[in-house]
Amino acid sequence: YEVAPQFISLLSLIVTMIVARCARSCCDRASRCFTCGTRATDAQPQSAGDPLLAQAAWIEQVQVADCPRSRRQRQEAIDAALKQQAAMAVETYARFAEVRAEAEAIQSGSHRLTIANCHFEDLRRGHWFIDLDRDFEQFEGRVMDGSDTTAHPKAHLRTLDFILQGEALLEVVDRIVGDLQHVPDSIKSRTFARVRLSVPCSSFPTFGSSRFLSSHADGPRLAVPVPIKFSEYWGKKAKGYEKYGPSFVQFLDSFEVSCHDQDRIEVTLPGGKKMVTPMSDKTRRRTDGGEKVVIRSRNLQRQKLVFQKQAESSSLLFEALDGYLENVVLSMSGLQLSLLVPFDDDVSNCSFPFGPDHASPDKFHHHHNTYSRIFHVVPMTGRQLTGLAQAGGRITVPAGTVMEHTLVGLLEVGAAAAVAAGVGEAAAIAAGVGEAAAVAAGVGEAAVGAAGEVAADGAAGAAAAEAVAGDAAVDAAADGAAAAAEAGDEGALAGAEGLDVEEAAFVAEQHETLLGSLEEVGEVRDISLVQTNEGKTVFKFTLEAAEGGERQAFGKVFEDSAPVRELLRQEVEASETMSNIGVNTPEILHFDEEAGVLVTEAVDTVPVEQLSEETLENTTIPELTEQAGRLIENNMMPSDCANNILFDSNGHPQFIDWGQESVLSRRAFVSTLSQALPEQVRMAFINGMRGFL
Repeated sequence: YEVAPQFISLLSLIVTMIVARCARSCCDRASRCFTCGTRATDAQPQSAGDPLLAQAAWIEQVQVADCPRSRRQRQEAIDAALKQQAAMAVETYARFAEVRAEAEAIQSGSHRLTIANCHFEDLRRGHWFIDLDRDFEQFEGRVMDGSDTTAHPKAHLRTLDFILQGEALLEVVDRIVGDLQHVPDSIKSRTFARVRLSVPCSSFPTFGSSRFLSSHADGPRLAVPVPIKFSEYWGKKAKGYEKYGPSFVQFLDSFEVSCHDQDRIEVTLPGGKKMVTPMSDKTRRRTDGGEKVVIRSRNLQRQKLVFQKQAESSSLLFEALDGYLENVVLSMSGLQLSLLVPFDDDVSNCSFPFGPDHASPDKFHHHHNTYSRIFHVVPMTGRQLTGLAQAGGRITVPAGTVMEHTLVGLLEVGAAAAVAAGVGEAAAIAAGVGEAAAVAAGVGEAAVGAAGEVAADGAAGAAAAEAVAGDAAVDAAADGAAAAAEAGDEGALAGAEGLDVEEAAFVAEQHETLLGSLEEVGEVRDISLVQTNEGKTVFKFTLEAAEGGERQAFGKVFEDSAPVRELLRQEVEASETMSNIGVNTPEILHFDEEAGVLVTEAVDTVPVEQLSEETLENTTIPELTEQAGRLIENNMMPSDCANNILFDSNGHPQFIDWGQESVLSRRAFVSTLSQALPEQVRMAFINGMRGFL
């Protein structure tokens, strides 16, 4: 009994020293860009005496430094993801458009178009791509429940309010932001401060509220607020920003079709005919639904923080910081938001009533808030925040701070009705989906044919959306296939269309290098370009070995420069190590160090969302947990690990392109790796990895 207090004190001291050492280690890792290793110049030292900073130290483990190379690589990845999603959406839209066209032909004498529910079910299974700045210009639809509510998304404004249970940090990262290429033209002339909000998990609320302000012909109305999970909402937001960049708005969930008599939306088609589409039953979420992505390509979303007054000079109870949401990072330990806050902004002059009939933010800078002093809130500008945080570059906002996120009130049911009416088809094509883009994105032949046909007719404007539904789609797909075959016979490289002169010359040189390296290995057939960037070009082809047998393969050609060849060496070493420790990775079929050529098998993979719950539970999660543990034990934890995992049709994970420097901590690695999984099973994976943390 006499020794126990001394033992406890000693144990407490040891734990404190370990925590401090870990925090210093996190700080050092945070000062480098995880994409290319460049040291960040603006990394701020941690304050050992600030307990809130100690709680927030985890965030800097996943913070990517702002260097030109990482920005360029990230933008290339975002563009590829957008093109791939748009191409898959074109395939979904084309299937339903064909059904719609057949129904119109059969029911030509009727004023109302009737389509069986099974086709709407198929529509909800597919992938969607919705651009709010290109879609909905001519959309008209109303809910048939007696409320006279329009289904037009811009007629509804959605606000989400989360009240923090503890403190959070506001840090001024850049007093004046220099690079504003990613903001709408309407605000490029303005000056912004870059601010970072760090919310430790101890401050997370469990729920927030979601409320719609809905416009009607006789005036606006408030919808009843509903609860929304904090971690679920920001988890989706972080995933969307990571994959699609700041243009991302939201993911729409997939649901079964409702059979209720009043769950219907009447849509007006371009020719004036009416079509009734069923609403979704949100009590029955689909497990086999494709990804449904909403973006706003010419706008950034706004995020507001409302907290008790910080400035002594303020005579109102609360202050509000309103900025453009630039990035979102979420891990098991906390949330981080990057905001662009106007340095000087008269928010009253920019306030405008919401509704469908006003210009988009890229043409007209505005917001839909009122800052009358009668509501006891004064807006804080970037200049005022910078002055307030001048001493340490940061301020602490208290518990009770309101995080308000405002966005267009796009309801899933309204989006489904609009997609069924053909609204999204032209916008998906406008996102850059031609035959080359679709091939580069790795989508199937049906999507390539549909996308190529509609893109060819894109100059015809609104006619493009209808052309995809008719016999022209079949004819054009056949013509495209014949043309591609003819081009292949003449030696043209599929997928290389649209390259500029310099890129085309580089790809041609890499193509020749690959064929020369494989001359004695086997015959190369059906070769196409997948992508080219950062001195590395990737081709897909069929390799018929000299000794017999053929395999689908990816060939990577690395240019003859020291940094790029070092990447090749690292990738080969990582592949050999993973094979030795029992981690699934594509087999190396050919390695030519002198020519800079690496050929691996092309694994037949499927989107993880297509795997059944049983497969995820019994195969994917256990195998991923076991193999991730082996990677941790061998210190193979690169920053973009989530983007380099594929899954075959049986649910087995495949680890590709793993040759990057290991920079993540164990906890950050597990958190990042979990993003490759569907949201409903992430915690099962994380819980299984706790023994390695």
